[in-house]
Amino acid sequence: MTKKILWQLIHLFFRNLSQICNIVYEWVIFLNINNYLSLGLLIATSILIYIGCLSWKRNMRYVSMTLIPLVIYAFGYAFEILCTTVEGVKLWIKVEYLGISFISVVSIIGKTLILNDVTEI
Repeated sequence: MTKKILWQLIHLFFRNLSQICNIVYEWVIFLNINNYLSLGLLIATSILIYIGCLSWKRNMRYVSMTLIPLVIYAFGYAFEILCTTVEGVKLWIKVEYLGISFISVVSIIGKTLILNDVTEI
């Protein structure tokens, strides 16, 4: 009785092997979405760097100072998404933390300078 059930399961498996392969292929494609997410973050990071450089040239240094921690955080998160090892993820989380720990402080300083209309730091 058990041999018959085993043979039926094996037959069912090989009959549906193409469907199983399609499901695995869809999961592999889904896992590669990390590359696209990381690319989007790196593009956003480069745009933030460009905005920071433009604001620095126009003597709005408080804007570029506010963007520095955001750039560090986005850069770290982009590479965290790409990592496949735990050690790599830990490294990029430390980089993210370096940026995120200064976001609130620098944004408060930047907003204070904007409200006081300070052009020189």
